Amino acid sequence: MKPRLSDLTSNIIMRMVASKRVSVPHFSEDFHKEGHQLKKMVEETFYLYGVFAVGDYLPFLKWIDVQGLIAAMKKLQKKRDVFMQKLVNEHRENQEMHAHDFIDLLISAVDNHEIGSDNNDDVVKATSLVCFSYPFVYYNFEKH
Repeated sequence: MKPRLSDLTSNIIMRMVASKRVSVPHFSEDFHKEGHQLKKMVEETFYLYGVFAVGDYLPFLKWIDVQGLIAAMKKLQKKRDVFMQKLVNEHRENQEMHAHDFIDLLISAVDNHEIGSDNNDDVVKATSLVCFSYPFVYYNFEKH
């Protein structure tokens, strides 16, 4: 029951934020690669946040990155940034083609200078990613 509730919550939030769907194979035959990719990135993010880092407790080993955590986090950040930038670009290009959602609202706010930032797309990407992360974390917290 918990995976289905997680999928339902994820779908609702993804639809409100990006007008897209997040389905996973065990819940529906309507499998969406983007949604699955996002779910894996969020799960990996929170997994990396919770891993015991030797360098945090033995600072002289931090520069070595014994476990490869820093490299893994940088690689994951690049994947997340590409994914989120693709969503923002799709919304900027197709503003009239889809229902208005939270990303459209954020784009409008940053373009109208209601939200100040040096890089407007970063504000949209970061805020949207936080919204996407909630159901994955809440329902899958004890997974790792």
